[in-house]
Amino acid sequence: MAHLEALRQLIVKTPGDKWRWGQYLAHSALALVLQGETGDALERVIASHRLLKLPPGRVPLQLRQFYVAQAFARLWQYRRANGSQAAICRKRLHHALKQLRKTGYHTTLHAHRLCIEANPST
Repeated sequence: MAHLEALRQLIVKTPGDKWRWGQYLAHSALALVLQGETGDALERVIASHRLLKLPPGRVPLQLRQFYVAQAFARLWQYRRANGSQAAICRKRLHHALKQLRKTGYHTTLHAHRLCIEANPST
């Protein structure tokens, strides 16, 4: 993840550049999810991304991978949850899917959403 640190070092000098921070957080979320990390590190990325208030349907396509990573992470969290955590995780999953729907109908984004929604747990 050295490339993510290099990007962070570049954009830390421009804290108001929401698009670059969005790109950094999108790449970070995707990298964490691909490594199977759906815990605290990912939650910090999701919280930081939320603070940017980027509209899912208006960000450049390459930044929309955040919403794919978030939705898959929420699905995996929900599938592992039990008891009272399951209800919380299900709510987070539905919110993530709602955001993913707002990204538009690009074929790849749409396919990811369909895969998540096809899961019997959702």
